[in-house]
Formats: sequence, structure tokens, C-alpha cells
Amino acid sequence: MKRKLAVVMVAVLLLMITISVAYAATDNQDFFNQMFSAHKQWVNQAVENKQLTPEQGQAWNNHFDQMQKFHETNGFGCPGPGMMGGFTNNNQPNSAE
Repeated sequence: MKRKLAVVMVAVLLLMITISVAYAATDNQDFFNQMFSAHKQWVNQAVENKQLTPEQGQAWNNHFDQMQKFHETNGFGCPGPGMMGGFTNNNQPNSAE
């Protein structure tokens, strides 16, 4: 009985993890799509308010299109080891030093 309960609990746990990861992946992409559309709306509003010229607005929208394509192929992760060489630096000297 205990073994069956353990198997069921492990199966439920794996199912929960799988569902949460799949949901987070689509949620993440939706967030970035919303972010890019908001940026474009801000630029269009700035052009309407004469805070940007139409040429500047077009340049910004082109930039946002390029960045969206870039991030679709390369992801949205934070590159690099982080500040001060990252957590795994272990006080080792930098190769640039």
C-alpha cells in the first residue's frame, strides 16, 4: 500500500512540474510580446504628442522589430557571469587582469 501511494505521489509531482514548466514557457513569451507591443505604443504616442519626429518613431519601431526577432532566436536570458565574475568566481583572478 505504501509503495502504491509513493508511486502515485511521484507521478503527481512529475505531472505538476511538467505542467508548471510548460505554462511558464508560454507565459514568458506572452509577457515579452506584450512588452514589445507596449514599447511600440509608447513610441506611437510620443510621435502623436510631437515628442519624437516620425522618422525617430520609425527608427525606434524598426529597432523593436529587430530586437524581437533577435530574442525569438536567441532567447531572453541574461548573458554573462554577472557582477564581479558571478557566484562561481571563488576569488580567482580575471583573465583580463
